[in-house]
Amino acid sequence: MKSIYLSCTRFRMYWVILPMIYVMTLAIHYNSSVPGWLRLYPLIFLSAAGIVFTFVFLFRYLEISYSEIRYIGRFSSRDSALINEGKSLIIYREAHGRIKIYLFGNDGLPELDWMRDQTTCENEICMFRGKCWGGERTVRKILRYFGVDESDLPVILNSERFNVAYENVSVEVYPDLDERTAIRIRIDKTI
Repeated sequence: MKSIYLSCTRFRMYWVILPMIYVMTLAIHYNSSVPGWLRLYPLIFLSAAGIVFTFVFLFRYLEISYSEIRYIGRFSSRDSALINEGKSLIIYREAHGRIKIYLFGNDGLPELDWMRDQTTCENEICMFRGKCWGGERTVRKILRYFGVDESDLPVILNSERFNVAYENVSVEVYPDLDERTAIRIRIDKTI
């Protein structure tokens, strides 16, 4: 099944590349008029390397699929977690277009003997924390991906309490302890 990709870098951060492009364009334009055998080739090379490095450094995405959630990017944390039956994806809409995504679940008792002695009960733990940029459209995209009906999207996004079960997931909207509205997508069936 396809995945959805959410940007973890604001697009206005890429404006840093514009001065480097301007310097490289000027260097290419005036390269033929500079005397000497080296000309402006080092400046052109450094500008191009700076553009590529800045783009690679800022390239960070969050990939969500029915099987896993993970960070993509050379300089990202590269965390990942499996999404399967019984786990919950919790979405918080923050101010200024920031979205926080958490994956809660339980994979059973720990494998290490000394940890198993300390924890005899199986509680839900936070298995993944992610931040991305977007607004209502991004939350709609996530909900649509998990099979939420188009007619329920306005109700989910604008209400404080909502609960409905779909074919593979169940969606609940509730205020958490900090009075923030949380959208909980519980995976009922592993795909």
